Amino acid sequence: MGLRDEVLKVRTAAGVPIVSVPTPEWPDVDGKLFVRMLSAYESDIPLSQDDDEKDGENYKAKYVCRVMCDENRGRVLQDDDAPYLGHKETAVVNRFYWAALELNGLTESNRKTIRKNSPSTEGDGSPSSLPEPSQQATDST
Repeated sequence: MGLRDEVLKVRTAAGVPIVSVPTPEWPDVDGKLFVRMLSAYESDIPLSQDDDEKDGENYKAKYVCRVMCDENRGRVLQDDDAPYLGHKETAVVNRFYWAALELNGLTESNRKTIRKNSPSTEGDGSPSSLPEPSQQATDST
């Protein structure tokens, strides 16, 4: 089996980490809701209003809809439930949001640690952090 096959088989749905999120404000579901780790594809939404002005509206509720799950890792809410979730208690939505950011390694401290410990890139590792072609060393032979 090649390296590509090894990478593609790494994660199955049963192996996706989840974290319980308390919801004492919602007693009927308290203890029954979790956040899950997302795939890169699933997490491809703005995380703040700074990321995308138009799509940044209600970004926390949109993200929570993607991460909220039951004990079997099944989604509880769909993307189009975000407007309804956006009208729920801020404390509850924020609790899910911050738990999900932490679990998914997306807090600012997580990102700083990754950048600091990454010897192969400058800045955040994005193409914009690479030197311009005119700044790269040229071969004088």
